[in-house]
Amino acid sequence: MTKQCRTCGETKPVSDFYRNPATVRAGGYRADCKTCTNSARRTRYAATGGIEAHRQVLRTAYGLRPEDYAAKLAAQAGVCAICREAEAVTYKGRARRLAVDHDQQTGRVRGLLCQRCNLLVGALEQEPALLEAAVAYLRHHAPDGPVQH
Repeated sequence: MTKQCRTCGETKPVSDFYRNPATVRAGGYRADCKTCTNSARRTRYAATGGIEAHRQVLRTAYGLRPEDYAAKLAAQAGVCAICREAEAVTYKGRARRLAVDHDQQTGRVRGLLCQRCNLLVGALEQEPALLEAAVAYLRHHAPDGPVQH
């Protein structure tokens, strides 16, 4: 089965189109082929500096508006809620945005974290006892701690 792309006008196999259940009457596929869809997304991302993509993630994943994110960021003085430092990880020469930390079970947003702290919390959230064990381990092996034989 084939379909004509609305943007480039080429007739392509339907496997070259993304599915779109909202368009069941039109065959269940997007009007633009994957190549044209991806090109438009890249152009829009570059033109907005990723703001629109960030807005969509905030809304769909966390139920936040950009104003909510900005308010949390301001309340935290623009730094990570745990280490109180600015994001150190960069992507394409720019500092990444602080990650939205949320409770995995309830979905409730807790705060904004740098990538390092977000990974740490994510790894330990299900087993907080691991944090205590890790602290004991690090203290035991500290330069001024007990000597190993």
